[in-house]
Amino acid sequence: MVLQFLPAGHITETFHQLQACPKSVQLTQLVDYINRQWISNVIFWVEDWSVFRRSIRTNNDVEGTVHSRYLDIGYLDILDMSK
Repeated sequence: MVLQFLPAGHITETFHQLQACPKSVQLTQLVDYINRQWISNVIFWVEDWSVFRRSIRTNNDVEGTVHSRYLDIGYLDILDMSK
């Protein structure tokens, strides 16, 4: 589920709409867990775990781009660059 990407005010209502859909036994167990652990839990408020419009706090996307540039460089290219 991607509930954490919704605005906090929409998460509970959307979850209950998804909960009403027909599902398998395994999906029912998952939905029950999510309800207990994240939706109805008084320790973890929905507003605390919603990441809607929060800024990215890692540089993983930058590091991935830089890493992909170096995948095409061969050993001889690196030797040429070191001269």
